[in-house]
Amino acid sequence: MGYGKPIDYGKIMTMIIVLIGAILFTVSAFVHFVPRLSLIDLYGYMGLFLENMGVSSGAAVFAIGLLITGILHPITMALGFLSVIKLKLTRVAGILGIISCAMAIMAVSALKYRGLGYGVGIWVGLAGAIILIISNYIGKMISAAVSAGPPPPPPGVAPTCPTCGQPLTYVQQYGRWYCQYCRRYT
Repeated sequence: MGYGKPIDYGKIMTMIIVLIGAILFTVSAFVHFVPRLSLIDLYGYMGLFLENMGVSSGAAVFAIGLLITGILHPITMALGFLSVIKLKLTRVAGILGIISCAMAIMAVSALKYRGLGYGVGIWVGLAGAIILIISNYIGKMISAAVSAGPPPPPPGVAPTCPTCGQPLTYVQQYGRWYCQYCRRYT
């Protein structure tokens, strides 16, 4: 397997990390945003919440926060999964996810005086959004560490191939040693 480009482990790790972030963010919609209610449930009960509370300022903030969360959450989910293919979208997805979770926190805190507390779903979504944002940085660090490879030897000293014993050539582009007789990288 000595031919072609070397495997970019940083990119593979970034894709895996992005996928974890996207899955966490998606799962957060189905986990409790407030005690015993998930974001999906809250969509359905929003009208009922507003009717039971009257249209107070707390209910209005709740409705606005939930509406913004409701719009941004599915967009972030879609961008999160699309980011696995197009890694440049991870920052956008992460930022929208953080805004979505911030709006959910604002919505729940507006009704906190009614006995509601923060559910796990908000924190799971926030974790997913943060993972999406930092995934590219982690991947770049892994790529840099892996692609550094061994340093080239001092001039005039070339290691020999462990298979045939012939001198190896250092290929700067790939950061690896190549045997021209065996036609493979070592």
